[in-house]
Amino acid sequence: MLEAALSYASRGWRVLPLWSGRGAACACPAGDTCPNAQKHPVPSLAPNGCHSASTDAAVITDWWTRYPD
Repeated sequence: MLEAALSYASRGWRVLPLWSGRGAACACPAGDTCPNAQKHPVPSLAPNGCHSASTDAAVITDWWTRYPD
């Protein structure tokens, strides 16, 4: 995942850390009851939602190191 994110960023595409999934459930604290399963950012990494997206390799590496999925 990190390699793909860095590849996108190198093309100038801003990337954003979204919650991963566990089957159909979201990995966020809401789990099975999440209304936006696997389609919303990790708030501790992207506090401004889509406005937190980045092409900065150091930021992206930190995100994927903390949440590799």
